[in-house]
Amino acid sequence: MVFKTSERSSGSLVDSETLCESAARTRCVLSVEEHSVIGGLGSAVAESLSLHCPTSLCRLGVQDEFPESGDYPGLLAHHGLSVANIAASARALVQRKRNP
Repeated sequence: MVFKTSERSSGSLVDSETLCESAARTRCVLSVEEHSVIGGLGSAVAESLSLHCPTSLCRLGVQDEFPESGDYPGLLAHHGLSVANIAASARALVQRKRNP
């Protein structure tokens, strides 16, 4: 499931009902954002899950650190946002749910 903040017309960044329906099926959520994890989509997802349907959450994004300059693919890789790292994080999250 993919949430895009531009698709939301309400004041909330996420559709809590849809998020909770998905979380109930998967029992875990992975949020990925290409900017700071502080105050972004991952934070909104975490808040919604904690209020409506507590679920394991892994947040990928730029951690709270001084930003760097560089080419886009290099910056994504530096911050763990490469396709390979996102896939590995998803697999690890699912594995943790299977073997707590």
